[in-house]
Amino acid sequence: MVETREEAGNPKIQPSQPGTQTKIITQEHEGWKQGAAKVEGQAEGNAGGGEGGGDTQHSNHQDPTQCHLQQQQQQQQNHNTLHHPLEQDNTQHNREQHHHQQQSQEGEQTTNNLGATQEQGKETKVLQNGETKLDGSREEMSEGAANQSKESGTQGATDKAIEAILQRDRRVVEEGGDGALPTELAQEAEYDIHEKLEWVERDVQALREMVETEPGLTSRLDTPFLLSFLRARKFDYDKAMAMIRSYYKARQENAEMYVNLVPSALELVWPLNMQTVLPTPDTLGRTVIVFRTGSWLPEVCGLDEVFRSQVLILEHVVRVPVTQLRGVAAVVDCAGLSMTHAYYLTPTHIRRMISVIQEVFPLRFKALHFINEPTIFDWVFSLIKPFLSETIKGRLHFHGEDLSSLHQHVPPQHLPQELGGESGPMDNSTLVQNLRKHEDYFREHFSYGFETCEEAGRTGTMMEAVSDMGSLIGSYYRRMCID
Repeated sequence: MVETREEAGNPKIQPSQPGTQTKIITQEHEGWKQGAAKVEGQAEGNAGGGEGGGDTQHSNHQDPTQCHLQQQQQQQQNHNTLHHPLEQDNTQHNREQHHHQQQSQEGEQTTNNLGATQEQGKETKVLQNGETKLDGSREEMSEGAANQSKESGTQGATDKAIEAILQRDRRVVEEGGDGALPTELAQEAEYDIHEKLEWVERDVQALREMVETEPGLTSRLDTPFLLSFLRARKFDYDKAMAMIRSYYKARQENAEMYVNLVPSALELVWPLNMQTVLPTPDTLGRTVIVFRTGSWLPEVCGLDEVFRSQVLILEHVVRVPVTQLRGVAAVVDCAGLSMTHAYYLTPTHIRRMISVIQEVFPLRFKALHFINEPTIFDWVFSLIKPFLSETIKGRLHFHGEDLSSLHQHVPPQHLPQELGGESGPMDNSTLVQNLRKHEDYFREHFSYGFETCEEAGRTGTMMEAVSDMGSLIGSYYRRMCID
């Protein structure tokens, strides 16, 4: 027993790591020593009991061989405990390390799972956001389509309303109207002639005050009359006032042309069926005035009467607000024009007619169409051309006998058959009836103007002959009376 303890007393320990493992070995060594001392004490106790004799020795007596084997087993166990602590520690360490690795792997797996979950959450969120945006886009597209459909429907209704307005009979003038345009045309008026609905009253009043201060002028001051000049000059006050001044000056200049200028005074002109106004407009919504030169019979009525009737018609159609906005397109049928007509055509008449078109009358002449021009037309036009402005020259259309060319501007269903149209023979009776309804208006209207003045006299001679088919010899001039 002693030898065994001595052999086990100096165990050879090779710690793989200092510190922690050394401490563990020392604790195990102390446990072995305590176990050895306990075994020795038990052996000594057994020996003492035998020396003391009696029943105790008999009851605790064991076989020496069996005891020796038990002691060897105990020693071997202690020896194993002392000689293999590192293996046990390493095993425990490995187990702990394996446990930590498992925990680490589980943590990484948990982290990965969490990351995947987060990524899935993000993807789900992005997908949801995408779906939300897509839904929003679809809603916006749906609303846009609905708004577009609504706007399209509104625009379609507006277009139909405008078309209905444009198709109203241009020969009819409403009595007592205020000169206002239909609201459907307000946007066009603002863009084209700078007329703003909320400013109209102010603009009319501004022009009215200018007219009232014009020396020697007694003018109409009602809103429809003043509006016609504002629209003709795109609401430029000064230009509108200048046109009013020229308008009344032209009357003063040709005072005899405006004496008793009423429909009933032109009973010799109307039966000739020379001019009329179509009930419907051209393709651009302009009022169409037709004049057939070949229908004029100089032996029945003079050129002055023709001029007076033309002024009366213009004064009638200018009272239609839509005509003031869209303007006028004139169709001049030259079929039947001859030297007999040219003989009565003087520079004075030409100048007077041209001034009405491009200078003094509050109408916008947007197009002049000439058809069926004979050979003599070139000569007649050579007399007219020098008086035309560049603007008017740019609005001339010469169609010759190609009436299909005219029909591109004026639909044939609205034209009389003399112009290749489908509405039957030309008839001005409806126009004349409407003119006669406003006899009193014309009588009052032509009573305004500048104060008259005494003229010093007239110079020049009446035209007596035509020479070289290219010029007029002599002309009749009047001096302008300017206050």
